Amino acid sequence: MNIKRFSHIVFDMDGVLIDSNHMKVDAARRVMQSILPDVAASFVDHFRQNFGLTRYDHFAWAYEYLLAKAGYSAEVIGSLVAQYSTLVAEDYPACAVTRGTRALLEQVNRPCYVLTGSEQSEARALLRSHQLDTCFDDILGGPVSKSENLDKIIDAYGINPSESVLIGDASHDFEVASRFGFSFILVTQYMPFNNFPLIQKVKYSGGFVVNTLSDLLTDGFEK
Repeated sequence: MNIKRFSHIVFDMDGVLIDSNHMKVDAARRVMQSILPDVAASFVDHFRQNFGLTRYDHFAWAYEYLLAKAGYSAEVIGSLVAQYSTLVAEDYPACAVTRGTRALLEQVNRPCYVLTGSEQSEARALLRSHQLDTCFDDILGGPVSKSENLDKIIDAYGINPSESVLIGDASHDFEVASRFGFSFILVTQYMPFNNFPLIQKVKYSGGFVVNTLSDLLTDGFEK
């Protein structure tokens, strides 16, 4: 199968275009350790398994399931989001573009979009710093959810989901693609968790699995 069969291509950013997943996991760990070290491991495990959610969603989960029990009020969510945002802003510039990204974007020659759980302004600035922003017709991110943003992209650009593909590295990406009727390609190299169950689920559904975006240049798919 050739990537050029699709009329529109939607990319996740972290772990697909940018090697930033481990940086974000570390930032999440540091934030939770600063407030309640005993629950940091549980939070990080949830964070790893739920890439693609917005940072507000991650810390709202932490409040509901971990911090409220320890007596914290809901106001702690905003504080933790702010701390995490500061750490990510400091460390994002050092994150590299993933292997195959530039070559693939040069070759696809069709409308491409970015759909990320990262803050939209952050994502646009990061991709601009790598001279990648002009490769995309639009770059959408948090605090709006991926589902809401994909709905916006479909409506704004007249996309036919059955002719389009979403490329991601997380269960949430797969769920969003399935919900809207997009084909799905899973990129595995930068996933910071045990990815075997997700790989099997994607293959079983008829999706495709690649190690890096470089594999899309040579039709290196697993199905």
